[in-house]
Amino acid sequence: MLKFKDDGINLILKQAREDEDDSVARRTSQEQNLPLMDLLSYPIEFGALGSIEESESREGLLAPFHRSGKRLFVACINPGLPKTKAILDRLVKAGNIVTVFVTTKKGLERSWERYGDMVKSNLVVSGVVSVNAEMMDDFILNIKRFQDFIEISKKILSEGKQSTTKLFEVILAGAYALKSSDIHIEPSENMVRVRFRLDGVLHDVLEIPNVSYGFFKSRLKILSGVKLNQLKEAQDGRFTIDLMSKKIEVRVSIIPGNYGESVVMRLLDPDSINVTLETLGFEPYLEKIVLEALSKPNGVILMTGPTGSGKTTTLYAMLRHIYNPELKIITVENPIEYKIAGIVQTQVDNNSQEYTFAKSVRAIMRQDPNIIMVGEIRDLDTAEAAIEFALTGHLVLSTLHTNTAAGVIPRLVDMKVNPKILGSALRLSLAQRLLRRICKDCEYEYEADDEEKKLINNIMNEMLENNKQAFLEPYRDTVYKLKKGKGCEVCNGFGYKGRLAVHEAISMNGVMEEMANTNPSEREIQKVANAQGYLTLREDALLKIFKGLTTVEEAKANVDMYGFNA
Repeated sequence: MLKFKDDGINLILKQAREDEDDSVARRTSQEQNLPLMDLLSYPIEFGALGSIEESESREGLLAPFHRSGKRLFVACINPGLPKTKAILDRLVKAGNIVTVFVTTKKGLERSWERYGDMVKSNLVVSGVVSVNAEMMDDFILNIKRFQDFIEISKKILSEGKQSTTKLFEVILAGAYALKSSDIHIEPSENMVRVRFRLDGVLHDVLEIPNVSYGFFKSRLKILSGVKLNQLKEAQDGRFTIDLMSKKIEVRVSIIPGNYGESVVMRLLDPDSINVTLETLGFEPYLEKIVLEALSKPNGVILMTGPTGSGKTTTLYAMLRHIYNPELKIITVENPIEYKIAGIVQTQVDNNSQEYTFAKSVRAIMRQDPNIIMVGEIRDLDTAEAAIEFALTGHLVLSTLHTNTAAGVIPRLVDMKVNPKILGSALRLSLAQRLLRRICKDCEYEYEADDEEKKLINNIMNEMLENNKQAFLEPYRDTVYKLKKGKGCEVCNGFGYKGRLAVHEAISMNGVMEEMANTNPSEREIQKVANAQGYLTLREDALLKIFKGLTTVEEAKANVDMYGFNA
């Protein structure tokens, strides 16, 4: 007779119950024609959960998890159950516009845990956790410089225990006022460091006593819908705040560390992506090439570059440029960071194999769109689905993690994409980097030093060898007259304010199609691409330096300014 350890049997039975739970939820979703909601990964908001008592939630097998004005989103096991239906009807009669989802029993159990968090926290009043919008707007109006933020923060911290109720607001308001994209909160042995990412660079702005950080973190966890008592695992959440009459979404990442949990909050300001192709920094010749590629009815356009290089912002600008009511445009993203009017946006599920990038692209095909944007091509299935879509007469925009435009073909070939169909589908590959702009309020001109002159000469010689002298002609007499920023109140003493993009592009032509079949290296492709007459990243960066838009130091920090000749 076979014998099994009790823990092994329990594990098998537990997995079987979970599989059955998932299966029942999917079946109910199909029968009731209602969407599924995974409450194990979706943030459960106290402001919604507090709409009903915990006892009602358990008896009715349902849980409100998100509220937006009068709209209330509720997940349940089955809306046809008598007690469930009675509670849903009561919520509607109370003035709520209720949207119903189907979830699993395990998902509901997580929502019931959140009721426990509500009881533990003294931040909750009638199930609602909020920030003081009026106070935050006041902070924003009074924070013009880093020094303003530091002075206000130190004054708040000096007020004692009650200061922690304001600390959360002033940090969020300060980040928004100073146009920071991210807030990093990093505990150490003796204090907690707060840093703002401004124009891509992190700056120390504040130190918080460890005793204050605990309360701050609890409030953050509650707002972002993650577990208060989970300290040993990474958690992701989000929440939305009203700042200066705008809704700012905050994405939250929490990871365990040696001295406590480290937090990163990303502020998603809808105004930050309201850029056009004309303002992205494309050189005139390249803007024309991009617009021509976007005007085609089919093909794949790929953006490449490291995380934080602005690829998604550029894709959004492309979508806005080509949008018109006669076209159907669908995106699949991970996650949806910014909402674009008139475009259908969908999101893949990190915790499920039911809606991956590849499966979503194939599902989208049945929606009959003209154009799709895929957040990222990361595997063969997604690549083949995108290429198949392009070959059937549609336009595909996406991103790929390579360092250069020349790296696109080798990367896709490494994924085992058929080179023959790749050459037919790929329209344009674009690489992008972001560089800080010189502050116009404190810029000054100077003569390049010997090292800078050597670098400039090397890149210019490369351009001359590849017949790109026309790009250099406007700067022939001023190539060593460069600019920097001294640092002033406007730029908080950094010498930079704002960012611009530099690019390189490669078009798929007959020569490139033939070359794709030979499994070429990135270097081989770049040599052939030079014949197209397009600028490389370092050449485009050099032109931006000549125009007085950025500095040699900034270009060297973000672009390979030496290349194959180093």
